[in-house]
Amino acid sequence: MSLLTPDQRAIFDETVRLRALDVLNGGEEGLTASAAGTGPGAPHQKPGSRVKKGDGAARIKTAVADSANPCYALDVNDPNYDSAEEPYKLKATSAFPRTDVIVAYKGAVAAMVEEYFSSADVHDTARTLDDMEQPLYQHYFVKRLVTMSMDRGNREKEAAAVLLSALYPTHVAPAQIQRGFERLLESVDDLALDVPSAAVDLAMFIARATVDDILPRSFLGTLEGLL
Repeated sequence: MSLLTPDQRAIFDETVRLRALDVLNGGEEGLTASAAGTGPGAPHQKPGSRVKKGDGAARIKTAVADSANPCYALDVNDPNYDSAEEPYKLKATSAFPRTDVIVAYKGAVAAMVEEYFSSADVHDTARTLDDMEQPLYQHYFVKRLVTMSMDRGNREKEAAAVLLSALYPTHVAPAQIQRGFERLLESVDDLALDVPSAAVDLAMFIARATVDDILPRSFLGTLEGLL
C-alpha cells in the first residue's frame, strides 16, 4: 500500500524527473549531493525517517493544484509533515460556568419558594420559573419545593402539591417532575435526620402526584418502602 496520495505521488515523480534532468545537464549541486549521500563514510538514513526542512529539493509539499481538496500531513513522523500546515490549534476555554449557574439557580429557587409560601400566587411563581430559563435544572426546583414544605405545616404541603400540578406540563416537563421525585427518594434517609416524618410526607406527595397524573403509576411501587 502506498504511503502517498495520487497527487503527492505525481509531485514526487515530477520532482525526481526534474532532478534527474538537472544532473544530466551538469548540475554540480545535484552531483555533489548524490556523492555525499552515497560515499562509504556517509551516514545511512533509515527508510521513512523525517527529512529536514532545510533539504528543500527532497521535501514533498502538499499539492496546491487541487485547492478544493488539500492534503495535510499532521503526523510528525510523516516526511510531508509541516507544522505550518496544521489547520487548527487547541486552546483552553471557560465557556460553560456550570458551577456558577447551578449555585445561582439554587439560591433563586429557594427565594422563589419562600415567596410562594407567603403569597400562594401560582401564576407569578410560574412566570418567575419561566424567566429563569433553566429547564434542565427544574428537577432541583421540584425537590426543593417538596423538602421546604416538609418542615412546615399542612398548608405549605398542600400549596406545594397544588403548584406542582399547576406547573405540569407547560412550565415543568414530565421528565423533570419524575427526576425531582427520584432525587427525593434517593435522599429521603438524609431528610429524615432533620424531618423525622420525611418518609411519610414523601409517600403522601407521591400518592397525590400519581392521582393528579403528573407521575406515572409505576411510582406507586415506591410507597411500600417508605411506609
